[in-house]
Amino acid sequence: MLHIPINQETFPPGSDHDVHNILTYVVGLNTNLLHTAAIGSQLNLMEKLVKLGIDVNATGGYDDSTALHMAAWRNDLPVSKKLVELGIQIDKRSGAIHNNTPAGWAIVGGSADVFCYLLDQGAEVQGYFERDIVAGLNGEFQKYQYVPLNNFRRMKEMLG
Repeated sequence: MLHIPINQETFPPGSDHDVHNILTYVVGLNTNLLHTAAIGSQLNLMEKLVKLGIDVNATGGYDDSTALHMAAWRNDLPVSKKLVELGIQIDKRSGAIHNNTPAGWAIVGGSADVFCYLLDQGAEVQGYFERDIVAGLNGEFQKYQYVPLNNFRRMKEMLG
């Protein structure tokens, strides 16, 4: 039961609507309960789910991301720390759209706290990280969400 993905077959929309249900909008198609718990910052539930057999490295949702990709995008440091504690692969790449690591997602999201934490935890520095941080400093990622430029400065300092 724990390994049921969130999709239209397992969580169908109501009979009066021909639309996705709230889980597919908020969490994403083909995610699992760990993704849902991570989005809700339910640290204890995340731990219980992994102990019950949920794959901490499972992918799904936008660009076949892990729960850590999602936490990195949102700059959710407590969730990121819990996922690392639970053994997630910190350098696992997302799908074909971005083919990027959680640290790379943190850069585009302007998530300095998670970016610095992941590097402290040994995340591999990719050759394009500095280029992407400079793009953030130039405002190129503001179209996705507003991020203070100081976040990108912190990430640049972290790279050295």
